[in-house]
Amino acid sequence: MSDGGGLLGRECGVLCSDNGCVCVPCSKDPEQRFRHRYLDLMVNEGPRNVLITRAKVDSFIRRWFDSRDFISVQTPMLNTLAGGATARPFVTHHNELDMKMYLRVAPELVRRTLRMSVCECVWLVKLTSRLKYLKELVVGGLHRVYEMGRQFRNEGCDLTHNPEFTSLEFYQAFADMYDLMDMSEDLVSELVYHIFGSYTTTWHDKEGTAHTINWQKPWRRIPMIPTLEEIIGERFPPAETLQTADGQAFLRRILKQQGVECTSPLTSSRMLDALVGEYLESQCTDPTFIGRGALMSPTHTHTHQKKWTTVLTDA
Repeated sequence: MSDGGGLLGRECGVLCSDNGCVCVPCSKDPEQRFRHRYLDLMVNEGPRNVLITRAKVDSFIRRWFDSRDFISVQTPMLNTLAGGATARPFVTHHNELDMKMYLRVAPELVRRTLRMSVCECVWLVKLTSRLKYLKELVVGGLHRVYEMGRQFRNEGCDLTHNPEFTSLEFYQAFADMYDLMDMSEDLVSELVYHIFGSYTTTWHDKEGTAHTINWQKPWRRIPMIPTLEEIIGERFPPAETLQTADGQAFLRRILKQQGVECTSPLTSSRMLDALVGEYLESQCTDPTFIGRGALMSPTHTHTHQKKWTTVLTDA
């Protein structure tokens, strides 16, 4: 292949051009691959396929929501007060207004306190696209909105966490959690079939073990507290008492009894989350809904089915 000075061929890890030969090792060393991504893309098909697949995922999701009368929006990335999640934010400084600002950790409603003059407030409103956030848009009459955007969390990195990532949030008025679970099943299962031509995919863990995942709906739905009671063999106190001293003592005893570790501080929500991670999330190879209790869902609402008690209505 020639483009008037470009690459003529590639064989055995050597790139040849009409101006000579340049040796490019087809290295599998992560250090070399990630520091020279353009070379990685040249010689390894896998990374190219990841980028192509990601583009297909992005366009499919947008078409899926657009076809259901959802409106795509872009909310501010710079905020005067970090909010919407408990993650540690990245901090920056706005030179013109001489004020500290934060890169968003989530596209949800951000609580804000503006200590500025009227003129500065008007300027900041223009800067942040009139301070419209997803929940405010729904309250304002746009009953179906979604956003696919970048989030920033100044925390650690591991296999499933990166300080900069893309997330999807959508809100629909006059819908309950069951509607949103049904929509999530439809969206993801249709997306997987569109990309792979099948509802099953294969995933390899860090040890190289292959796991087959079935994305076809309906997905399993697990009520949190009843399932924990069944596994542990002990009845939990009423959910509204788990934040009390007696409730915390109960959770600490369960953790010690079961040998489950929980990092400090030992709040009720953290201890409960440790139990969920140990006993519920560990059995979720296929996509699964876990009913989250009010203790772990500060924006919860009561539902009409007792076994789910309370869950987040966000999706």
